Amino acid sequence: MRKARTSSVERRLLRIQAERVTEVAAEFCCVLKVDVIVTSLDVATAAVKQQTQTIPIVMAISIDPVATGFVSSLAHPGGNVTGLSTMSPELAAKRLELLREAVPGLSRVAIMWNTNVPGNLLEYKHAGDAARSMRLQLQSVE
Repeated sequence: MRKARTSSVERRLLRIQAERVTEVAAEFCCVLKVDVIVTSLDVATAAVKQQTQTIPIVMAISIDPVATGFVSSLAHPGGNVTGLSTMSPELAAKRLELLREAVPGLSRVAIMWNTNVPGNLLEYKHAGDAARSMRLQLQSVE
């Protein structure tokens, strides 16, 4: 008779303590030796990826997993990282269109973004292309 394996879920909420991401990634990979890790932000995915090349990592969301180096390509990710991406150039244009409809006479839009996240640069560039085609002035707030 085989002994049944018990399952448990380890959770860490780092909203307030983002500086602990590397420490928690090491705990999951080296101390707890979990079977799979689910991340919700690129910074967490990067920290976990630095700790392991064998434990599967599932990104709940990533702006651009190729630019961040999490995967080789969207078609063939390779490695131990998989998950979802919000990368979609069409969305930047759609967001600006909706904003223009909601705010008649709109001429200037500010976008707040974190320059340390490679995917954010791509999103900003897509927004800039869309803004130019709509004759909107785009202001970067980094």
